[in-house]
Amino acid sequence: GNILLGQQILDSIEQRFLNAEGPLAVRLMAALQGANVPGADSRCLDDGISSKSSYLRVARPEDTLGTLYLELNVPSVLPGVDPIDSLQSLFDEWLQTVDNEDIYIHSTQVKVYPNPVKDILVVEWLDASVALPASAQLFSADGRLLLQLPMSPERTELDLQPLAAGNIYLLKVMNENGQLLHSQKIIR
Repeated sequence: GNILLGQQILDSIEQRFLNAEGPLAVRLMAALQGANVPGADSRCLDDGISSKSSYLRVARPEDTLGTLYLELNVPSVLPGVDPIDSLQSLFDEWLQTVDNEDIYIHSTQVKVYPNPVKDILVVEWLDASVALPASAQLFSADGRLLLQLPMSPERTELDLQPLAAGNIYLLKVMNENGQLLHSQKIIR
């Protein structure tokens, strides 16, 4: 773009993306760090930051608008705080929620969104005939059971508004025999 400091920013973005290891989300975040240079967006040089805002979105083929695999946004920051640094912090928190994401018994059984969550967490069956009856349980970081709801046949909504923001919680979906069907860290 014509607002970039120069070709060196594009080269840095490309090299960080190509040299990063891991899934697409990790590589994209690394690429953004390639632009984490004061004035990378030339409009921001006087402020000593790289850009005015930053975001990262990753969708899987089965995702729908509003339920993306990853959607992080830093629309603005306080003076002197770089949006890419703020995005990196959000990304690092998000990454902790997905490191064990694929431990479910049937990987196509449950979809949980959004994560991070503001108020309402949706737990959706992709094939409810496999596991009902079941319950959704939310635990604090120290293992206390905070919420437990029976799962409905299609989707269950958990109201997390009363819970403290900025914390990590553990969601478990269990069948009536106590068998773990899904476990995932949730950021509120």
